[in-house]
Amino acid sequence: MARRRVWIASLIVLALLFLVVLFWASIQLMHVTSSPTFCFNCHSGTEDGILAEVDSWRNSAHAEAGVMCLDCHAQPGFTEYMKTKMKGLKDALHSLVLSEEETRNLLELNRYDLVSQTICLHCHGEASSLEQPDEFSALLTDRLTDRVTGAEFRRNNKIPDIFAPSDAAGLIFNHGVHIERFNMGCSDCHLGVVHDRQNKTERKDSCLHCHEEHSRAPQIEQCRRCHLVQSAFFEGWGAIGLAGVANPMYEAGVDCTGCHAGILEGLYRPPQDLCLMCHDKGYQKLQEEWKSRTQQRMVLARTLFKEAGQLLDQRELEGEENEADWIVFSQAGRNLNLVRDDNTYGIHNFNYTFNQILPSVISDLQILIDNAKRTKRPPNRSKP
Repeated sequence: MARRRVWIASLIVLALLFLVVLFWASIQLMHVTSSPTFCFNCHSGTEDGILAEVDSWRNSAHAEAGVMCLDCHAQPGFTEYMKTKMKGLKDALHSLVLSEEETRNLLELNRYDLVSQTICLHCHGEASSLEQPDEFSALLTDRLTDRVTGAEFRRNNKIPDIFAPSDAAGLIFNHGVHIERFNMGCSDCHLGVVHDRQNKTERKDSCLHCHEEHSRAPQIEQCRRCHLVQSAFFEGWGAIGLAGVANPMYEAGVDCTGCHAGILEGLYRPPQDLCLMCHDKGYQKLQEEWKSRTQQRMVLARTLFKEAGQLLDQRELEGEENEADWIVFSQAGRNLNLVRDDNTYGIHNFNYTFNQILPSVISDLQILIDNAKRTKRPPNRSKP
């Protein structure tokens, strides 16, 4: 009887060990079959588009941030992970029985449903910032979306919250209005942002679906509604403490669409042949010279800005009152950021950018640096 009990106990222990090993092996198998390397077995194309998803992902900002396939293509949590894995079995079956053309058509048909907006907002919006990571799910799925909150992810990768007020690169845009008031989804504007790497000009073509003639949305010709910084530079205003001078083309009555003439067809950057309608062949070379000289002066200004900030911080730590210097420093920084946000390095208004704003910024920062160095306290060499 005793031997029988030992056998039964041994069998139970072995069965439990077998189940533990089987469970562990199953989890590892799920990890392996969720990796981009495994996905490449079917999505093995190169560059962009359908069936080239792995290659396009490898060259994306998402890959640099450590975002893997199922971080986007499955909802957070172990249950949703398993649902996606079950669906993956069907996809694997499709790859065996369907032709490449049929597979392409199937993916094209469902491309708007391949990534949930909830997933996008997990990393790019404030809505999920207070959610805690699911440690149990993270153990079983090994996914980024189960290991960190959206706020932590944004902080680690310096990603802005899309709902925060922003005029990045001089473009005023309100995601909240588009998502909450007009019920738009991320894929309405950003479809293919990873796997169909269009340039920014081509991606903005989607704006024309709503911002076109006879629609209630702001018209695409109303450039200043969104591109306030660029409009200000063209017209010669915006920098603090400077009167400014307008671009000669603006003074001659040329507006934004005068150069961005192909805007209704999605050509947001003026084509070279359009410039030649008014300028000679040397104009393009002149523009490149403007950009190069402005970029060099921007590098100098950024270097001085960093040095001035460090010196002012040091003076403040030493107990010196320098409120007036901080005001000058802040003004210089704002004007420097305006040049950055215009993002044309002088093309919209070379005289205003290169001959007015940047010299003013550099001069103010250099004065701050010189004053800080002159007033710097000498080290205390007295012996105790």
